[in-house]
Amino acid sequence: MIKQLEFNIFCSRVIKSIFHTTAFLLVMMFPSVPSQALDTTNTKTAGGSCDQSKKQSCENLVQDNILWDAEHPDAPYAKRWLQKNLDDLCSCTADPYATVNCFQVQVNNKRKTWQEAIAICQTNP
Repeated sequence: MIKQLEFNIFCSRVIKSIFHTTAFLLVMMFPSVPSQALDTTNTKTAGGSCDQSKKQSCENLVQDNILWDAEHPDAPYAKRWLQKNLDDLCSCTADPYATVNCFQVQVNNKRKTWQEAIAICQTNP
């Protein structure tokens, strides 16, 4: 039973690692997509609330993977986001990859602050 539990935990970590690596590579492959070309319209379910699975996917792409502090990329905190900032960026996203890509374009290519990038890339409920 313990071996099975350890195996399940190991598999879970491997799958999470593969997901994060794939998401990171996709974002890195398209760093120069203009933010105006990104569809950041709201994604709401039939009940009027936002699609939480897309919000969670966006948060998973960002947390511990995407720099919010480009001035100090090697700092241990530079990729650790506050939940409020994740909520501001990812809430009601129609496309988590496009939202994350937009943020990276704004910060890395256009030299916007993380606050400006969130304001540009977030969707409004």
